[in-house]
Amino acid sequence: MCWRGLHTPKYVLDTDIEKCFDRIDHTSLLATLQTFPRLRRLIKRWLKAGILDGEIFMPSTAGTPQGSPASPLLAHIALHGLEEDLHHSLPHRKHGLDWRPTVSRYVDAMVILHRDAETLQALRTRTETWLQRVGLQLKPSKTRIAQTLAHNTLRADYGSCSTYSMVSPLHPGHPIMGIPPVYSPRNLAAPIATSMMASLTSISSLQTGQR
Repeated sequence: MCWRGLHTPKYVLDTDIEKCFDRIDHTSLLATLQTFPRLRRLIKRWLKAGILDGEIFMPSTAGTPQGSPASPLLAHIALHGLEEDLHHSLPHRKHGLDWRPTVSRYVDAMVILHRDAETLQALRTRTETWLQRVGLQLKPSKTRIAQTLAHNTLRADYGSCSTYSMVSPLHPGHPIMGIPPVYSPRNLAAPIATSMMASLTSISSLQTGQR
């Protein structure tokens, strides 16, 4: 499967964040939350509640519970600002060319596109440095650099095609070949906040009933 266009060949860093939901730093996440104190305290208690497996209790010192409707929202909040940091690290134009990167992230999966391979390597290093602040790192086994456009052809990693693309350089952040667009805490809040509040309200009711 190939997607054809008349655009400058670019390089893409295709990567995953290793154990994103397991390792998010609680202190960094709670500091990023822009909410009222009561809800912040409730989220903190929820994050620190731990796991009870039979008679074995395991404390939760990092991460968010996988499978919870609130976890994707909290992960996006923890990672909010990464895209802006990468964009602001480069000038808008260089040598008369558009020098801004194209960044698309969907929870723990991420792609970064740029026309220059050395600049893309620098963006990878900057991404790794930024992630350290929230207790995360890239997964080496799922991190690679490939070319997105060759001879005016954007190729997918299907069949005999050797290179691929996950986002359209025509419209950064728009999906092609079924890959979702990038999301931010702002546009995630509407579909997920209701589920999150329902979960937290249930927890709060249980805690009240136990008193």
